[in-house]
Amino acid sequence: MTGIAAVARATDSRFARAAEAAALGELVADKLPNIPNRTDPGPLLGRAIAGAIVGAAVGDRLDRDRVRYALAGAAIAVLTAQLSFRLRRTLSDHLPPVAAALAEDVLVVAAATAGASALR
Repeated sequence: MTGIAAVARATDSRFARAAEAAALGELVADKLPNIPNRTDPGPLLGRAIAGAIVGAAVGDRLDRDRVRYALAGAAIAVLTAQLSFRLRRTLSDHLPPVAAALAEDVLVVAAATAGASALR
């Protein structure tokens, strides 16, 4: 949801506030112990769908092939889910789990914001 929120905000979408609220909810929920790993099939599919939405929006904004950008967005979302999961696990070896999660959140929000700012 962070990517969707960042793109919605950068493109002045009327859905920006709702997307930002959903992204904030996801960031909070991610800290709860009963939430499944993002690399489990269900959450990973959700991330792929979110990545496809972001990719299609970027493709549309750049007047490029939305389908190709959607496929690229889905692939990038799956890859970054795996990488960020491993990063958080590694950080948790050196930091308290909540601190590792917050460090990961800062990185994700910064990356999404930087990527979306290129659309302005």
